[in-house]
Amino acid sequence: MGKLSFLPPNERPKEKALRYGVSTLSDGELLAIIINSGYEGVSAKEIGEELLYKFKGLHGLINANFVELNKVKGIKKNKALTISVIIELAKRLNSPLEVDLDKSNIEEYLLNKYYVLLKDMKQECLYLILTDRFRRIIKEVNLYQGTGDNIIFSYHDIFRELFLNNARGFILFHNHPDGTCKPSSHDLLLTNEIKKESLRIKIPLLNHSIIGYDGIYSCLENKKVNFNC
Repeated sequence: MGKLSFLPPNERPKEKALRYGVSTLSDGELLAIIINSGYEGVSAKEIGEELLYKFKGLHGLINANFVELNKVKGIKKNKALTISVIIELAKRLNSPLEVDLDKSNIEEYLLNKYYVLLKDMKQECLYLILTDRFRRIIKEVNLYQGTGDNIIFSYHDIFRELFLNNARGFILFHNHPDGTCKPSSHDLLLTNEIKKESLRIKIPLLNHSIIGYDGIYSCLENKKVNFNC
């Protein structure tokens, strides 16, 4: 099958959307409307279905970057850019609204935000949230984004940010690409070491949460690390 014009009118994505509403379209049909045109012998709908296959559905596609999209046959630079923009808008819509935060809502805000951001990531990432003495957010830093399923970083990367921004506390978030939020022994060992170092420099680690598609593991709540000392 080549052009979508060869399809019966009621099977063409645009006509189907106009007649029955966009909610009736499959994921591949929605992508076909965005892609708009195919290439010789291949329709926009087939390219959309190829995207879903390559990235293992919408949950995988939402983490695809411009370069990855542009490598798919039929997705040229302008189409890759359009899809990247839509993906970014979707991520922002799924994130909590930026609001003035105090102690009462900062934890919920961060948990919601970083669960949405990290639960589908294919690489392991580490985010650092800096707070002032009132535990209000000063800065949020993507400290590390790996090329695989491991994070390699130095404590100095954390402490440099703390000192440069005059932070009085910090929170860590990282994800597990395998989908489970259960901490490894290495995760707990690393958290304990960072906590000890934070006490030495008198800028406390307030929590370390691990994100998986199955939920969020809080080292503070599960008391695997002594945050009271």
